[in-house]
Amino acid sequence: MKVSVIGMGAVGTEIVGFLVNMAAVSEIVAIDQSRQKSEAEMWDFAHTTAFTYAKNPTLIAGDYADSANSDIVVITAGAQLQKDQTRDDLVRINARVIRSVIADVGRYSPGAIVIVVTNPVDVMTRIALDASDFPPERLFSSGTIIDSARFMR
Repeated sequence: MKVSVIGMGAVGTEIVGFLVNMAAVSEIVAIDQSRQKSEAEMWDFAHTTAFTYAKNPTLIAGDYADSANSDIVVITAGAQLQKDQTRDDLVRINARVIRSVIADVGRYSPGAIVIVVTNPVDVMTRIALDASDFPPERLFSSGTIIDSARFMR
């Protein structure tokens, strides 16, 4: 199974750390706007695979072309909520990120299952659905309805 993780911040890096230990995962592709960041993270994981229970997966710090034909794509890319910033501000910023990312995911891995983690996750998942050809049964979020509740306040 090939899994691509887009966004190598704290969440993306944690997800890769989890995937390294999954026997079913044979290849992990890390994509970040900073290629140096994704390379550094994947080098670190390459040094830890001697301690994993799973067969060592192939680790790639790459771009969207390297992610082609992924079985699963996890999107963590996006800005974090800053002090004095509203969730509406975050939506505007991350909506641009998600639209760009989902276009590339659709181009290179149209058959993938896509998991959106970018906040606010409910809204970003809806934007990804609307901006892509992915059906709802293959594009979903890891979150709950907490963001929707926050927007209703």
